Amino acid sequence: MPTGQSVDFRLSKHRDTLAAMAFFENAMLRPHNDSPETLVVDRNPSYPVALELLKKSGHLSPTAQLKTGPALNNLIRRDGKALAAFVEALFRGVA
Repeated sequence: MPTGQSVDFRLSKHRDTLAAMAFFENAMLRPHNDSPETLVVDRNPSYPVALELLKKSGHLSPTAQLKTGPALNNLIRRDGKALAAFVEALFRGVA
């Protein structure tokens, strides 16, 4: 996969370690995605925990690095007020 490509995104009601692991496993286990050297994520504290678990399980290279920053990876979040309202309405409709 070329450098800097978005792999996937996931909408989830919870942003915990289980949700992070589900996202990363789904994104990395697709046949067209190579194992990443660097993962760029926001500052959610569940990401480092999930990535360490994936390294230990062998789903992620032990040399993979994690870069964090506020919305560094997230173009949707940067200008996503309309999307946030839409997603919130979806979750309200499902609950």
